[in-house]
Amino acid sequence: MPDIRLMLRRSSIVLLLVASACTTATSVTGVSGPTPPSALTVRQTAFLDTLERRTFDWFWERTDNNNGLTPDRWPTKSFSSVAAIGFALTAYPVGVERGYVTRSAAAARTLNTLRFMYNAPQGSQPTNVTGYKVPRQIEFRDALPTTNVGKILRRELRDEELKKQGLKKIA
Repeated sequence: MPDIRLMLRRSSIVLLLVASACTTATSVTGVSGPTPPSALTVRQTAFLDTLERRTFDWFWERTDNNNGLTPDRWPTKSFSSVAAIGFALTAYPVGVERGYVTRSAAAARTLNTLRFMYNAPQGSQPTNVTGYKVPRQIEFRDALPTTNVGKILRRELRDEELKKQGLKKIA
């Protein structure tokens, strides 16, 4: 029974992530789009330039050059997650475009990261593996069951999954 709940929880999380990726910021915030660079003041431009550089430097300096692991937190000792590594990987092309690092340095670090992730041990143990809690199945849908205000009906998703597997509803 706990295995079914764990599987359903994982499936629900994946479905929620897919659904959240399908929404747009404009539907939530009412903002029509980003401010064009020509509309920014000199001070705003300087702030954004500094923010970009410092953010890039944080990922470049904190990420291990040999394996590409990026800590989730700093300065406290922390684990490394796919999310943090993904943010670092997306920072490298920005650094190349802005001239913070060379293309070859960013490419080498990206390749080291990808090689490490490909060759790292995978398993269901909570430590010393990289593939912990990997979803067994990913389902792509055109639409999710929602209320009239757009809230996802998780129970309907769970019940659909149980029906597919021939199991009874959880009360």
